[in-house]
Amino acid sequence: MSKLRFHISMSLDGFVSGPNQSEEHPLGEGGMQLHEWVIGLAAWRERHGQVGGEVNASTKVVEGSLENIGATVMGRNMFGGEGPWGHDPWDGWWGDDPPFRGPVLIITHHPREPVAKKGGTTFTFVTDGIESALEQARAAAGGQDVSLGGGANVAQQYLKAGLIDEMQIHLSPGPARGWRPAVRQPRGRGRRARVHPGDRGPWRYPRHLPRFPLIARSTQTTHPLSRKEAAMAGPTSVEEYLAALPEESRAALEKLRKTIKAAAPKATEAIGYQMPAFKDHGRFLVSFAAFRDHCSLFPASNAVMEALGEELKPYLAGKGTLRFQPNKPIPAALVKKIVKARLEENAVRRAKPRSG
Repeated sequence: MSKLRFHISMSLDGFVSGPNQSEEHPLGEGGMQLHEWVIGLAAWRERHGQVGGEVNASTKVVEGSLENIGATVMGRNMFGGEGPWGHDPWDGWWGDDPPFRGPVLIITHHPREPVAKKGGTTFTFVTDGIESALEQARAAAGGQDVSLGGGANVAQQYLKAGLIDEMQIHLSPGPARGWRPAVRQPRGRGRRARVHPGDRGPWRYPRHLPRFPLIARSTQTTHPLSRKEAAMAGPTSVEEYLAALPEESRAALEKLRKTIKAAAPKATEAIGYQMPAFKDHGRFLVSFAAFRDHCSLFPASNAVMEALGEELKPYLAGKGTLRFQPNKPIPAALVKKIVKARLEENAVRRAKPRSG
């Protein structure tokens, strides 16, 4: 029989997501810090339709986690939203081209017709429990293994039921600093791992070894980070991000930043995914970043990318990514056109009520 495999990034004190989940922060505020080790890897970026990235000791870990996976099972919150679907249901966090490339079984209390996406991903909604979802996932996997995509609550249910065959934990360096436990392992149901100084993940735990208390996000805000933790967490402001860049890249991104501000004077700045971003009424607008040999602008909209396709063609470097050299920036007029289109798109979304 195929295995149910669970891979998860976790803070040293046992947390797997941050507080205050929203559309802009699917993993909660600060939750992406737990995944910094993977989002820069070429193996991860390719799976998510992005280009570039590093190859290091973690590459084999990521590649191994994707091998022999025929289907995925996950909780409703990992798909997106909560409660009844409504008349015009949201299609969740994953966009038009999710990275799963196969059947995904969503455990929910609310029935819904399957949702087919690009790349071979089909979301099927299961309302009769975790065992049924796993059974259907195994059937869909055709003899391959099944990946458990989370979140913490569903993972706890599978752990309690003894259905997880293999769990691999990727420990993030640093504690979660005040995120309150929302889901705990019941007393008498296993123990925490003892981690010695200098130990590094991942660790793999077969089914017969002790179970672990996965802790979900909380509504409690986090405490301030120490200097050391802040350094590990990355830049805390756009100014701090830009100040750390080589002069040529910094000058190019400062100019890009100024152009975006001119096109969206009411937009607010933030750091998201460790790079500068702009938000419009709390919704993501655009972001930008510098890399070793180029800079990138991320419009984060398939519709805008398609609408401006011919004009963007010289800068396209993968799904949702525009690449340029610091000495050959994207023309200011084109940047403004992108930002204006994103503002219009966000205005339409704000006017349209979203049901979970």
